Amino acid sequence: VMKDIKMYYEYCNYNTQDVLNTKDEMKKVFNMLDKGLNGFCTDVFQMREIAQFLPEGFVLSGPVDYPLGKSDRKVRQHEAITLLKSGANAIDVVCHRHYLLNSDWIPLKVDVECMAEICKDYNATLRIMINWQDDKSGDIIVQIAKLLHEYGADIFIPSLGYYNDDFIDNLVISHVTQEDAKVPTICNGYLHLNKHLDALGKAEIFGLRLYPSNYKMVYK
Repeated sequence: VMKDIKMYYEYCNYNTQDVLNTKDEMKKVFNMLDKGLNGFCTDVFQMREIAQFLPEGFVLSGPVDYPLGKSDRKVRQHEAITLLKSGANAIDVVCHRHYLLNSDWIPLKVDVECMAEICKDYNATLRIMINWQDDKSGDIIVQIAKLLHEYGADIFIPSLGYYNDDFIDNLVISHVTQEDAKVPTICNGYLHLNKHLDALGKAEIFGLRLYPSNYKMVYK
């Protein structure tokens, strides 16, 4: 039923501190790909193994400065370039929380614009992840999404890092952000109940992220 809801679907396995078996994960991805999966989000090691086998147009992304988003700009840029050289055609950059929570808008602008330039060099998509429950970002999430889009972000991903977001909460913030900020948004909530499917069908969002713990709700 859920696959009848037309949107972008991706499978992410980098939100765990466990080391997952690469061959098992590759089998999973190719099985889901045959059933309509649109993207795979993983670490640089699995990325290098699978990149050459994926079809054109399939999204392959990796995390930058995940999950804390507090590293030096040069470190973040090096991590982004490493991913792109390893086969990524998209990067998931954690919005710099130091700049954000201290209202350091100019350094934040420089950080995102530099990432956008790097992505442009590799013909890649810049996706910004943001901890939407931070005191400041939770209050002005739409305005921040608009700023990030102006600075060069292509897609917005509300996230709480390693912790699974409440599905409805994340779906609501994703819907509001996409509607008001006009930025394509990927819901990062933990889908696991049938009522979540009903809510998903009513929300107008760009996409949904699935995980090792819940991907079977879509891809048996």
